[in-house]
Amino acid sequence: MKAFEFGRLLAACSAAIALSGCMTMARGTTESVRVESVPSGAAARIEKAGALLDECSATPCSFVLKRKSPPYVVTMERDGCATATATLDRDHDTSKSLAGNILGLGGLVGLGVDRVSGAGYSVVPNPLIVHLDCR
Repeated sequence: MKAFEFGRLLAACSAAIALSGCMTMARGTTESVRVESVPSGAAARIEKAGALLDECSATPCSFVLKRKSPPYVVTMERDGCATATATLDRDHDTSKSLAGNILGLGGLVGLGVDRVSGAGYSVVPNPLIVHLDCR
């Protein structure tokens, strides 16, 4: 009888560990961020700490970014317009992360996994809309 109870306890603990980090499993550690300009058609590039990560030739476009890594700096250039920069940051999705880890049995371990992996964050603003100063 004790072996049966131990087996049930082991199965419950294994399930709790396997289900920890609910946001990590459900959302992943990256996010597609849409970048737009008004007027459209601006070249956009995204940098982190001065290093170029990605670029597109004409807005609107999307970048796949790590949720954990902001801030990112987006620079937009268009003929006849002043160069514009904007910052993408991160926001912690506390309510989603907490609810998912309570329902998924991840608990505090799951919250920690989501925070470390970056899955508990969102890149904001998304979409990023930049109004260019054009002549």
